Amino acid sequence: WRLRAEVLEKAGNIDEALEASQQALKLAAEDAATWNIRGKVLEKLKRLDEAEAAFSRAIDLADKQKNHEAKKRYLENRKNLWQRRANEPTNENDRK
Repeated sequence: WRLRAEVLEKAGNIDEALEASQQALKLAAEDAATWNIRGKVLEKLKRLDEAEAAFSRAIDLADKQKNHEAKKRYLENRKNLWQRRANEPTNENDRK
């Protein structure tokens, strides 16, 4: 299911990718890579709080598993999310 979520996300089928990531987590809730792809999908859906939580979970799991390379990638994804938030308008007047 995780690989399906990745393929769907890359193909732009975001809603289907979200569902596939949910199915993957039902089977392997401790899989850091699945939490990471879920974060990417949620970010594309502009569900930024949920995306941040998913990236944080991926980072925690990668740390527990001593997977330093994966942790580095997941930290980068969360950093990019924070930068996106910082660059978004904060109120309706800023959007005009």
